[in-house]
Amino acid sequence: MPTTRQKADAHELYSQFGFIRMDPSKRLMVRFNKKLVSRYS
Repeated sequence: MPTTRQKADAHELYSQFGFIRMDPSKRLMVRFNKKLVSRYS
């Protein structure tokens, strides 16, 4: 069960992922963030 802090971190990662995904020059960061986000899913 994720803690409140982990949920906040996950939400932050989702926000970053949504923003970075709009910038094609940061494809690598998208892939990296996907791995981080999946840890909280």
